[in-house]
Amino acid sequence: MHGVIFFAILFVAKVVDNALSTAKTILIQRSRWIIAGVIVMLSDIIYFWVTKNIVSAESNLMIVIVSIAGGLGCSLACFIG
Repeated sequence: MHGVIFFAILFVAKVVDNALSTAKTILIQRSRWIIAGVIVMLSDIIYFWVTKNIVSAESNLMIVIVSIAGGLGCSLACFIG
């Protein structure tokens, strides 16, 4: 049960990370550099946390889950933006 919850947390974190990263690009194109800078900081924190957990995991399933979450996060930001 603990593993499933952890995978879900990593999934949500990666969705948010990619959504923020894509939103950063959209904000730069709209000349909102300060907001984009803050978003980069938040995205980097999430990215490094997710990466640290993937590297220390011994599960290929985690890599697949995070990869799917990355695509979903990018699509979500494009849909909203």
